Amino acid sequence: MCLHMRIDINTQIQVIDELTSTEPAFHTVIDAYGVPPLWQREEGFPTLIRIILEQQVSLASAKAAYDKLLKAAGTLSPAHFLQFDDEHLKSFGFSRQ
Repeated sequence: MCLHMRIDINTQIQVIDELTSTEPAFHTVIDAYGVPPLWQREEGFPTLIRIILEQQVSLASAKAAYDKLLKAAGTLSPAHFLQFDDEHLKSFGFSRQ
């Protein structure tokens, strides 16, 4: 499956069926928590940064850190991001990880 492909609910169900038939332990996860939500997000570097933040801290903390970064960076691109040293990133709420 192409990573850039936007999937719909039918594709998601097909993929989940394939996954659970390959590894039945995933049935337990689906039964307990349901089908994962399909979040539609813009593609690109800013979204990648936000997703990484959301995996590291609470959603509220991630949003606060992301907003501080956006305010400081203006346009968020890899080049703009690399201009910040560790101290700047910590001041926005980023952790070392």
